[in-house]
Amino acid sequence: MKRKIVTKKGIAHTLSLAMLTTTILGGSVLGMAGAQEVQAAAPSAEIKKGDHVSMGVADDSYVGTPSWIVLDTADTDGDGAADKAYLLSEYLWKDKEGSDTLIFNQMGKGNKWDSSNVKTWCENFYKNVLKESDLVKETDISDVAYKDGAYKEGESKANKVFFLSAEEADNAEYFKDNAARMAYFPGEKYANAWWTRSTAKMVNRVGSVSESGTLGNANIMDNTKWARPAFYMDLTKDICISKSDNEDVTTWSINVEDTGHKYGEPEYSWSEDNSSCEAYTICENCGNRINEKGTVTSEVTKEATEQEEGNTAYTATFTNDKFQTQVKNVPIEKLPAKPEPTPEPKPEPKPEKKIVAGAKYTIAGSVYKVLSPKAKTVSVVKAKNIKSYTISSTIKIAGKTFKVTQVEAKSLKGAKIAKVTVGKNVKTLKKNAFAGSKATKVVLKTKSLKKSQIKDCMKSSKVKTVYVKVGTKEQNKKMVKSYKKIFKKSVVGKSVTIK
Repeated sequence: MKRKIVTKKGIAHTLSLAMLTTTILGGSVLGMAGAQEVQAAAPSAEIKKGDHVSMGVADDSYVGTPSWIVLDTADTDGDGAADKAYLLSEYLWKDKEGSDTLIFNQMGKGNKWDSSNVKTWCENFYKNVLKESDLVKETDISDVAYKDGAYKEGESKANKVFFLSAEEADNAEYFKDNAARMAYFPGEKYANAWWTRSTAKMVNRVGSVSESGTLGNANIMDNTKWARPAFYMDLTKDICISKSDNEDVTTWSINVEDTGHKYGEPEYSWSEDNSSCEAYTICENCGNRINEKGTVTSEVTKEATEQEEGNTAYTATFTNDKFQTQVKNVPIEKLPAKPEPTPEPKPEPKPEKKIVAGAKYTIAGSVYKVLSPKAKTVSVVKAKNIKSYTISSTIKIAGKTFKVTQVEAKSLKGAKIAKVTVGKNVKTLKKNAFAGSKATKVVLKTKSLKKSQIKDCMKSSKVKTVYVKVGTKEQNKKMVKSYKKIFKKSVVGKSVTIK
């Protein structure tokens, strides 16, 4: 997927989807004056065959423009990404000392590459035009005889800048025809001949490409051949590089004297609730963007009072040293003023109501009847309708404590009641006490029940099991034995299991 970007200079840039991803942060895109979006940096590994590279510094001694054609790229480490590119000068170059010196066999040294003055010219080119850039890789090729010895082997290992071999100049992958091999000086419309590095079949000949683009041999003393340098570029380095597209030609621009990024002042963006903080900075030259979401912690550094605001400090830290720790202080609102209490008038003391036998009281959802005001005893008349109901051992009436000693007939028939626990002070379960009740389990915490006090208490009920939970383990064991003797159908009106 590709997308057009227009910068403030009006140059159209094409960004891959992956490159756009590095430009966009949190759904918003950084804008430029007169621009829709800022171009993200293109990694050098995206350089491909057929692209152009603008790289180098041409001074007054040289005639030409440092513009290069990418002949090929290679993935030498097998990671799926190109790690070097083979670059050939788009234009021809003359020797800074004059055209007569750009020949092989200088002072009778023969036509071997290593002893030629053109090799020295290439070394000076690397120093003066490419500024000894570490982006230029040493060659690792050793030429072999080509076409049955028509072009004899030369040696170009460990050179930084060199010429194409005769075999490479004849490679259809690099040049589809003679016209593609034709080369020019900048601004000129007529092609000129250029040297190859391979030696020729004859001792006094070397390889060359003619003005018409044909590959052949040249006399080593011939001074009408010009330089068309080449080199390998390292694509693994993180460099400041920009990309432009014009008429289907992609050009990558590199400042060979300074390949480092120049990042601007970082920008920081806090989320609305201050739970996250994101930072970014952009290279002022190529637009490369670095993003990082910081780690945020918070601390209340000042508690709010009725008189003063408080403060919460949010701190964002980052791992990239291009970003600094950020602290955002957020005020906490003052506490609301407490209203002055209005003294309530003291109520007139109510005359104490006399507690009499038979009086009924509703306490905590249950209804109780006074049995004896003097003995302070009551019975349960109506249980609170809850799933697990406990008959309390005591209740309070008018500030006085009464023991719950009796359970009245049909007092436990609440629709929700499934389990009843009988308190320790209960002595009597009246006839039909459990009548109509849906409770299937009864827990006895009282040791005071006698045969005469439980007559027909479980008649017309659904009670199946009676659990005894009193005293120590030994005491409980004795009570289970005792209750098994009296909790019989003939007594309580229903067969139940005592445990």
